[in-house]
Amino acid sequence: MKIQGRFMISTAVNKAIVRRFYEKVFDRQSIEAIDELVQPEFIDRDLIPSASRNPESMKQCIKTLITS
Repeated sequence: MKIQGRFMISTAVNKAIVRRFYEKVFDRQSIEAIDELVQPEFIDRDLIPSASRNPESMKQCIKTLITS
């Protein structure tokens, strides 16, 4: 379903994507999986402001978290 130029996915599909993200990125520590699971136009709307809020900055942040 497309609403205002965006595609909507079911809750079940969304949950499966999030589970796969956590399994691959955090459990397996595969930073490369971010390229597979996060759209290039992703914008991080985190409460912590940063200069860059895209998939590349997400990779850097998560890499720091899992290697600490």
